[in-house]
Amino acid sequence: MFNVAFRFLLINAVVLTVGPQTVWAGSQEDPASADTRPSPHEGTLFQSDDPVVMRTEVLPIESYPVEELLEIVKLSFGGSVRVAIDSVHQQLVVTGPEEGIKEVWRLVHQIDRPSHSLNFEFYYLKGTIGGEPTHDLPSALEPIAKTLDKNGFGELSLMAPVIVRVDNDQGFSQSPTITSNLGVDGTETLEFHIEGTGLLTSSGAVQLELGSHLLSTWEADGAKRSRSRVHKLETTLTLPLEKYVVLAACPYSTAQSDAVALVVRVTIED
Repeated sequence: MFNVAFRFLLINAVVLTVGPQTVWAGSQEDPASADTRPSPHEGTLFQSDDPVVMRTEVLPIESYPVEELLEIVKLSFGGSVRVAIDSVHQQLVVTGPEEGIKEVWRLVHQIDRPSHSLNFEFYYLKGTIGGEPTHDLPSALEPIAKTLDKNGFGELSLMAPVIVRVDNDQGFSQSPTITSNLGVDGTETLEFHIEGTGLLTSSGAVQLELGSHLLSTWEADGAKRSRSRVHKLETTLTLPLEKYVVLAACPYSTAQSDAVALVVRVTIED
């Protein structure tokens, strides 16, 4: 009889887990006053990890389009968190475990920042094809000179820097000119034209759409002798921040060189 009763007790004992507490269903005893000593029959069969606590938090968004941010979070976290938007108040509503919400917040903080200014430094270099590896360049451009050396460009010097500062995702256009005195051969005027758009991406790089051309006009004895397009470039590329990148190196002739290279460096400013 005792064995039968004991089996009946085990069969009908149901464990309900509510937070960290364990309550035995079917008991009329107040859980607060219940005996919390382990049952002699309690073992790994009845033990379980604490349940995941789900919570909901509202994240205010300052400047990034909340609809686009919603898609980025969904792609980044899949189904580990649930995300919705309050487009009226520019807010992201996130439901999930505490650690998941923290990770979402870290991502949002990286992306949702006030608009940045992008500083583009464009450097037009002149040189010779197959020339000596001697250069007259700022020290910061020496690594670029070594790269160009390996590709047959030597005797490099700086023709002109073009510095552009523009708000993120805004267009720019610059057209400076430089006139050089060639002595008895007259003068050469170089017309630099550069335009484009820069966009700081969520990965921390800058997407650049760029168009550039360089015109050379040679005049002697007061008459225009020649006008030629030295360089033309149209490209779209992604640039790392604070690195010097060669955009183009071309064997086009001017009155003073037979090769032209264009180098860019981009930085951001809050």
